[in-house]
Order: sequence, then structure tokens, then C-alpha cells
Amino acid sequence: MNFTAYPENRDPDTPGYLESNFDLVAGSLPVEPTDLLLIVGRNNRLSKEVLQAIGIDYERERIDFGDILGLEIKAIYNDDFYVRNGMRFSPRTSLSDLIELYYGDYGITLRIVGIIRPKKHIEFSVLDEGITYSDRLAQMFIENARQSEIVRTQKDLYINVFTGEQFASDLFNVLSVIPPDITARLVGGISLPVTKRNTLQKLGAFETPVSVVLYPKDFKSKEKILQHLDAWNEGKAENERVVYIDLASTISRLLDGVLNASTLVLLSFAAISLVVSLIMVGIITFISVTERTKEIGILRALGARKKDIGAVFNAENFVIGSFSGVIGVAIGSLLVPAMNSVIESLTGLANVACPDLIHFFGLSGATILLTVIGGLIPSRIAASKDPVEALRTE
Repeated sequence: MNFTAYPENRDPDTPGYLESNFDLVAGSLPVEPTDLLLIVGRNNRLSKEVLQAIGIDYERERIDFGDILGLEIKAIYNDDFYVRNGMRFSPRTSLSDLIELYYGDYGITLRIVGIIRPKKHIEFSVLDEGITYSDRLAQMFIENARQSEIVRTQKDLYINVFTGEQFASDLFNVLSVIPPDITARLVGGISLPVTKRNTLQKLGAFETPVSVVLYPKDFKSKEKILQHLDAWNEGKAENERVVYIDLASTISRLLDGVLNASTLVLLSFAAISLVVSLIMVGIITFISVTERTKEIGILRALGARKKDIGAVFNAENFVIGSFSGVIGVAIGSLLVPAMNSVIESLTGLANVACPDLIHFFGLSGATILLTVIGGLIPSRIAASKDPVEALRTE
């Protein structure tokens, strides 16, 4: 389940992040640090994992907002969740322990006070569907975790307080300060040893952020940020540089690769279609030549030259190609509005297909050219027929 923090508004004179990016569909906005918000999708959708996590039966046909508002979640502190046994600690994970932690006087009780949904003009939301909480709550838990017994004990010991085993070499400390999702991408399926640093991280002992995520308002702003980071890193030592990952560029490169591959596949099909079309035009023209052999003989007997006979069939192919191009362009023009409507309803992108006159003229010209090329060989066969033999043909 997505459980993320939202930035609180520090300036009461300006709209906060929630007010600017989300619509309140039920309940109220948070007032206390213990107030939670539930984020739903565009059509009030919510994953079954989130519903299960908050105790709602996702198989119900209808779930009212009132069934969700007021639901409580218990947040447990380290000292309440981890039990000391000598120099080791173990989590309270049995069913009886969890029931006692939930109903007993442990931790703090969080309550869902409102349900929000991204505004229509927001294409991509920083906060995903799920539960969002105040960053004040995060700071409260960080401070409590730093002062907890398990963290203070772990800081003083060089053994793992969970297993009692010696920690692995600090060779992996560099990777341990990188966020887990980025570390996974860097090392693939390698299983990293548990170190003292990442154990303390999991216990919430470090207040210093290990990463900063920037969300530029547009691509120009993104380029300015990258230029600033590159200028900062110039001439700096390796340990003083800002290591960044441009996810937008990475995704763009991946999409470009997929689109290029798709384009090649479509071009292959188009090339095959063109070859088949040329062959079909040639066959149809050859059938026409065969059926009109006697007419060819009469024209030759009346004084028509070979190139005149060829020109007759080339002209016919030109007319056929012209009509085909006009009909194809007309049908395409009629289908464009319907296609745009379907694409907009599915993706929200308006006017994706916007062909102009250059495209229409280009397609018509290509159709005429291919039709004429497909009929060249049959027209040459017609022009080379012997007039005497052609007149004998019935």
C-alpha cells in the first residue's frame, strides 16, 4: 500500500500543495498531524490492496465514502514493537501481540479525515493512490525512533541486534545510503550483506535525507536544473559531486527505443503491403492486356506506335491511382475526428491525429506512382505484341 507524506503549507497566504493539486471529495482537510487523507483515482478508483489494508471488503458492489471516513490506523513506536531479550531484539508479530498493540495504550492512533482526488488539469500526481500523511507526523516518528532503546543499543554495538551476528564489511556503506529502489536497479539481483548503517536506517535512526526528488514544472525547468547540477559537479572531487538520475530522460529513451522498434515493425508490414500492391496492380493490368489483345492489334494496324500502346495502359493506371488516392484520403479525413475522439476518451490527449494538406498530397502522389510502376511491365508487354498475332486473337 502506498503510504507517503505530503508537504505542509508553510505560507498561510498562498494555497498549499493539497489545495492546488487535489479536490476534496469527502470529509475535510487535515488539521492535526494524526489526520490522514485517502487519495483516490480519476474515477474514484482504489486498488484492492489499499482497501484490504484499511479493512474494507473490496468485493462489495458499492463502497460509500462514509464507510472510509473515520477509519483508524495504529502507528506503533519502536519501543512498543521491539522487545529486548538480552542483547537482541525481536519484533512483536504474533496475532495476540498485534491485537494487544492495536487495542492497548501503544503508539498513536491515526484517523482518515478526508478523501481527495487529483484535479482534472493535473496529468501526473506526485502522490499515488493510497494513504497520505503530514510531514509533521514523519518528523515525530523520526525523533521518537532516534531516541528509542533499540536504536541506542544498535549504535553502541557492532553486532546485529536482530540476529546477534557480526555485521558485514563497511565496503557496502556507499550502497546503503542510496535509496533501496535505486540500489536494486544498480546491482540487479545481487544480495547485499546487512550493514550497521542500513540496519539503523530501517529503524529510522537517520534524520538526514539520503535523496531529494525534484519535480520540474516543465521540460525547460528540467533542463535548467540539469545544467545547474552539471555546473556544480564540474571540477569537484568524486565524493563532492551530486549524483543524480534523470528519470524523465531515462523513460524517454526507453520509450524512444520501443517506438523505434514499433516503427520498424510497421514499416516492414507497410513494405510487404507495397510489394503485394505492386504485384496485384501488375496482375490486373496484365489481365487487361490479355483481354484486349485484339484491340491492341487493331490500334497497331491503324498506325499506333508501340509507345502509344504503352501510354494507353500507363494512362489507365494513372487514372486508377488518382481515384484510389482521392478515395483513401477522403475516407481517412472522415475517420480522423472519430479516431481523435476515441484516443481522447482513452488517454486524455486531444487532437493526436492532425494530418495536413502536405500529407494528403504526398499520399495521393505515392498511390499514383506505385500504380504506374506496378503497370509498367504489363504495358511493355502490350506494346511489344505483334499486330498480326494480336488481330488473330479471339
